[in-house]
Amino acid sequence: DKCEIIWASDIVKDPAYWEKVINIAKNTTIARATRCLTIMGRNEDEAMETAQLFYPMMQVADIFHLNVNVCQLGMDQRKANMLAREVGEKIGYWKPSAVHHHIMAGLKGPSRMDVEGKSSTGNEFEDKMSKSKKGSAIFIHDPPDVVRKKIKDAHCVAGEVKNNPILEIAKYIIFRRMDVLEIKRKPKFGGDVQYENYEELEEAFLHPKASKGIHPLDLKFGIADALNELLAPVQEFFDKHEEYMEVFDEEKVTR
Repeated sequence: DKCEIIWASDIVKDPAYWEKVINIAKNTTIARATRCLTIMGRNEDEAMETAQLFYPMMQVADIFHLNVNVCQLGMDQRKANMLAREVGEKIGYWKPSAVHHHIMAGLKGPSRMDVEGKSSTGNEFEDKMSKSKKGSAIFIHDPPDVVRKKIKDAHCVAGEVKNNPILEIAKYIIFRRMDVLEIKRKPKFGGDVQYENYEELEEAFLHPKASKGIHPLDLKFGIADALNELLAPVQEFFDKHEEYMEVFDEEKVTR
């Protein structure tokens, strides 16, 4: 009851919002706006429409139109926040504080790399979890069987820690909420095993033949069980209130 949902469709109907957009644009060079385009998942050098240059202006206008003092966004949005800090006081507003959060790797793994090991698009956040990329993200309302399938199908190459979405879930979600991660295995595969911190788990993943070594598939099963345990209260809520699921219709979800 204390949460107010503000729809973007309502904001854009307000002429005062577009005044802010234009004012911000007038105080931003084209070069500066172009550097912000990676917040849309696009490379600065790729062909673009003029309209795309307005997207960063609109993001900055959101901050001032909603009277936001502390902007909490992912690292991929930091350029928009920095633009807001640059122009805010120039146009009679304020310099908002920015808190940027780690971007979780998408379940599908990294995109095609070039010979130097860089993303083919040059966008470091291209492979993040995204609601617009089917199968790349886990939603808090996903039922247990869907979570297990997504985790099972996820990218997780033995011995590779970088760009490993399963290990990222362990590091940034599981061990922040659980003191111990228990992975159940059949006795012939070494039996159940427990890890008390992420560093111990990563070491076991890098050395699968060690006493507490772990195979990627066993890791996936263990992470799926732990994640479902954390999501259980939310999953139970949506089981009882199916009417709220309409907003998550894939056909209505946009970037």
